[in-house]
Amino acid sequence: MKLFTFLLVALASQVSGQQASSFTYGFGCGNYERPYEAALTYTGVPRLGSTVVVNYQSPTAPGYQIRTLGWLYTGASRDMWLAYQLPVWVGRVGAPASAVHCLIWASLDITTGYASGQPAGQLSLTIPPNQSLVGVQLFQQWLLISNYNGGGTTTTAWFWTNGGALTIGT
Repeated sequence: MKLFTFLLVALASQVSGQQASSFTYGFGCGNYERPYEAALTYTGVPRLGSTVVVNYQSPTAPGYQIRTLGWLYTGASRDMWLAYQLPVWVGRVGAPASAVHCLIWASLDITTGYASGQPAGQLSLTIPPNQSLVGVQLFQQWLLISNYNGGGTTTTAWFWTNGGALTIGT
């Protein structure tokens, strides 16, 4: 959480004030039956002193019990990350070639936190009541590692969600 607060303060002088808002963009990746199912959603409005919940949903598989661990990444851009123009296919940054539909939609500047669930989870982010944060825009994405147990087999798979954006307001 300290890294999240640090990123907010570091970005505060880079943008002008705006209304509080959140939206999602792009698509998540999934399994062959549901290729775009991994999803990031928001609950709450990113206002000073408020809490925003960042949710994830892992791809489902009928007949399987699913346990998922998710890492939430937060960054300052949805256009560039390191030397890559976003979105970028995860295979270009070392992911297995089987990740056909998986794209990175947000700069992965810091790991904001992690959560676990079956197959959904969430992480609550408290926006500090600091006026200099009004107008700061952050971009986020979950990396999900899921274990599928069923039919006498266990399979581990990982997925990236769609991207999300928060603009802090009053």
